[in-house]
Amino acid sequence: MIVRDYLEKQARERPTKPAILFKEEKITFFDLNTLSNRIANRLLNVGVKKGDRVVLLFQNCPEFCVAYFAILKIGAIAVVLDFRLSPAEMEPIFQEAEVSAIITDVRQKGFIDRALKTVPTLQHVIVTGSEGEDIRDWHSYEEIILKESSEKISIPLQEGDESLYLYTSGTTGRPKGVVLTNDHLTYFPETKHHAELISERDTYGLALPISHIVGPAVLNLMVECGLSVVVIDEMKPKKILDAIQSHRVTHLPGTPSIFQLILNIPHWKQYDCSSLRVISMMGTVVPEQLMKELGERYSHLQPVQGYGSTETSPLLTLTHLKDAPRKMASAGKAAPRVELKIIGQDGKEVEVGQIGEIIARGPQIMKGYFKDPEATAKKIKNGWYYTGDLGRLDEEGYLYVLGRADDMIISGGLNVYPSEVETVLLNHPKVQEAVAVGIPDAKRGQVIRAIVVLKHGETATRREILSFCKGRLASFKMPRQVELKDSLPKSSIGKIAKRQL
Repeated sequence: MIVRDYLEKQARERPTKPAILFKEEKITFFDLNTLSNRIANRLLNVGVKKGDRVVLLFQNCPEFCVAYFAILKIGAIAVVLDFRLSPAEMEPIFQEAEVSAIITDVRQKGFIDRALKTVPTLQHVIVTGSEGEDIRDWHSYEEIILKESSEKISIPLQEGDESLYLYTSGTTGRPKGVVLTNDHLTYFPETKHHAELISERDTYGLALPISHIVGPAVLNLMVECGLSVVVIDEMKPKKILDAIQSHRVTHLPGTPSIFQLILNIPHWKQYDCSSLRVISMMGTVVPEQLMKELGERYSHLQPVQGYGSTETSPLLTLTHLKDAPRKMASAGKAAPRVELKIIGQDGKEVEVGQIGEIIARGPQIMKGYFKDPEATAKKIKNGWYYTGDLGRLDEEGYLYVLGRADDMIISGGLNVYPSEVETVLLNHPKVQEAVAVGIPDAKRGQVIRAIVVLKHGETATRREILSFCKGRLASFKMPRQVELKDSLPKSSIGKIAKRQL
């Protein structure tokens, strides 16, 4: 079965069960299937066909969910973009992907006008919130879901058909289109079932940008097992806690910075988070101290880690729930059908416990980068995906991630992994966030600068921070500089933008 089949199955078997919850709005599985059929039929009626590329450009909202399933139903390819991108960033993507249609909010009107002039393939526009607007021959989302046919879509689809392009800049700065197929969309549910007990009784909180790989992945899990998804429109701690309390969220995926903000919110006791069973942290190196603090505050839930990327759709590893308390520092075990290796600089597999680059093989690996065989060949060699991350495996096959290989600091000829320094800094009771970066030094090649954000209301001196590190770090790992900042730059999903520092 593919995603379209799963949605139709849930519409038959659980027609009145909420699929999407958003503030006070509720969309049942029956409604979700019907609404997506209507958008799908309009796309077909105006000439969008299987294999065409359709851009989805939304903040987190129910309309994204409806349109996402509509695109998949007709065998078109959903090109999912972050609404925060500037017109100058989006336009080359539209041209490269030869986009034929866009579904977005009417607030993108200025960009759409521009794109219609510069992207010759772009012919069809569906916008939400267009009441009272002069939108010429554009299609109103609200009008479509009221009047268009809800007839079932019967276009033949295959597991290997391309279905999703997700643009990621990674560490290069130039966006690359990750190509995923219908088959790729089934692996996240398989991994979750393997490591955790997931059922139709669960409710997922989706606070990460829905345009990130986690958005489609969670929606695919929703239709596969019939659970509910709470869409949260902003990554603000109060909004997240309100949603957990109001909709009885049981699972919440996020990046460490999101959970750090939640830990530091005042009056946290006023929120009832007793429904929450599992929080999943991923997207970067996860501080063990943060997981411990969350577990201590919310003793009824289990923090777990996962590891992967957009290119791996998305998980290569996930911590098994039964092992989570004793493997808190680990990013988990290999997902079903994934092979993991740690290789040294000579390209050979290292012994258990030794550090090297993480490489992986399995059906989860992307088809490739869209129209970029050179970049694809650099990342996928002989079927193995080279992550560019450093890590080690223990005797039980659990993975420990140390960070990007190109973030490693070489000081006086010795390797320093930033995560080692950051872990010590984060153990300081006054520190909320910390980053270690290498800066040029005439004598040692590089020395370490620590950039630290203190917890709300706390004060500390640079000397105090350095004194805490002394005795906890080897001398060559000691920061030579400490910079105190009010905040750190973040990516759209809340990861610390280390390269800006």
